[in-house]
Amino acid sequence: MFMLSMGAGTNLGFPDVCLTPIPTPAGPVPTPLPYPDVNMSIVSAPAAYNVLVDCMPSINLLSKGLMSNGDEPGLMGGVVSHLFDGQTEYIVGCATILVDGIPAQRLTSVTGQNSVGMLPNTAGMCVAPSQVTVLTLG
Repeated sequence: MFMLSMGAGTNLGFPDVCLTPIPTPAGPVPTPLPYPDVNMSIVSAPAAYNVLVDCMPSINLLSKGLMSNGDEPGLMGGVVSHLFDGQTEYIVGCATILVDGIPAQRLTSVTGQNSVGMLPNTAGMCVAPSQVTVLTLG
C-alpha cells in the first residue's frame, strides 16, 4: 500500500447518517439521511514534517483530518456525533513502519470520520493515495 502524505489523497466514509430537516406543513422534521463524508489528506495536521514523501510531510497515527465535507445538508449534525464537517481520525496504522516513532498511515487505512475526539459518526478508509512512489509493506 502507498504511504500517505499531505498530498492530494482522499478518505471516504459512507454512510454518514445526519439529521436533515425535511420541510412539512407542520414545520421541519429531523430525518436521518445518509451522506458521503469525504476528507482530503492535504488538510491533515500534525504531520511528520521531517519525513518527506514526494516533498510532502508524512501522515502518522496522530494526524487528524481537520475538516471533512459532503454532509452539509444534514444541518442538525450526525446521528452519533451531532457534528457536520467534523474531523477525520486515523484508527489503525502500519505497525511495522514508524514515522516519528508513530505508526505510518497508508492507502486503505481505517478512519473514523465526522468526529472531534469522540465516537465517529461513520467509519471510512483512505481510497485514493496521496503519492505513488513509497510503499509501506508489512
